[in-house]
Amino acid sequence: MTSGNNLTNSQFDISRLFEQAIQYHQAGQLEQAKRIYEEILAMDPQHADSSHLLGLVEYQHGNYVQAIAHIQQAVLVVPEQPVFLNNLGNVLREMGQLDKSLQAYQKALEINPDDAEIHSNLGVTL
Repeated sequence: MTSGNNLTNSQFDISRLFEQAIQYHQAGQLEQAKRIYEEILAMDPQHADSSHLLGLVEYQHGNYVQAIAHIQQAVLVVPEQPVFLNNLGNVLREMGQLDKSLQAYQKALEINPDDAEIHSNLGVTL
């Protein structure tokens, strides 16, 4: 097998694992989802969606510091993703870091100015 085929197989494995993790996450099976997101990140540390969703699992568990770290990693990899920034703002607001929360919402709105949820979150924070 060539390295190109290995890369394709690895991407397929990650895609399959990610779908499974989302199913667990949506079913409320957070520990199973968390384990798979971590497995994906061990295979591909730049998998922004897994970082983001792992951050949401931590947020759902009340682990805000870990949630911020994971979501910030996702933002570093894909800085123009408004969903990541919106959720970062939500966690920061929950921690009482209102200035940073507002910055995250404002950046998200620069990317997607028509997003009603981001506008709502910004309004609640103000």
